[in-house]
Amino acid sequence: MHKSILILLFCFVSIQIFAQDSTLVGRFSAGLVGSYSQSNIADEKSKGGLGLQFRYFPNPGSAFSLSYHNVHSTVERFGKLSRGINSSIGVGFEKHLPIGNFSPYLGIELGLNITKVKSELIKLPSNNEYFQNNLPNYLFKPKAGLLYNLNDNLMAHFEGSYNWVISSDRENTNPLYDDSYSAIYFGRKIIIVSIGIHYLFNE
Repeated sequence: MHKSILILLFCFVSIQIFAQDSTLVGRFSAGLVGSYSQSNIADEKSKGGLGLQFRYFPNPGSAFSLSYHNVHSTVERFGKLSRGINSSIGVGFEKHLPIGNFSPYLGIELGLNITKVKSELIKLPSNNEYFQNNLPNYLFKPKAGLLYNLNDNLMAHFEGSYNWVISSDRENTNPLYDDSYSAIYFGRKIIIVSIGIHYLFNE
């Protein structure tokens, strides 16, 4: 009898804890994040990046997301330095599990990615120092993170994501070549760790 009462009490308290955070419902957030990345290319070095994130919370347990992110990196080959920027934009959905002021979540985003590279090894038909890959590159981005309510309008944010850039054709996957036709690779599978701050707009 006592065990049954304890189990019921525990379930009631748990439900109350998970349901108590309704401060996000119907609200939008905008955030600035700084990040560090690690690609699947061994000698590609991260220089960090910045991003913008937007969310809408239809209920305490879910959110729709929109994010824009720049990942900066460098590769040194043949004594020459190549600088790359992967700019990505994605939309997605997140499943949240609010517990008090904390809201851990799992999510996924789909979008587009454009690679822009400055390199002394690239032969260009013009004097433009940048090569920009304008062919479609698709982004698949599973992620996990944590939001923490600092007050009614501010949230701290931590997120880890796996950016997988998928090209529509094989040659576009590694489009940059030097004088000896050795490819200048920039990673297409990138782990990104981000921290930031979000502002919550009132309903």
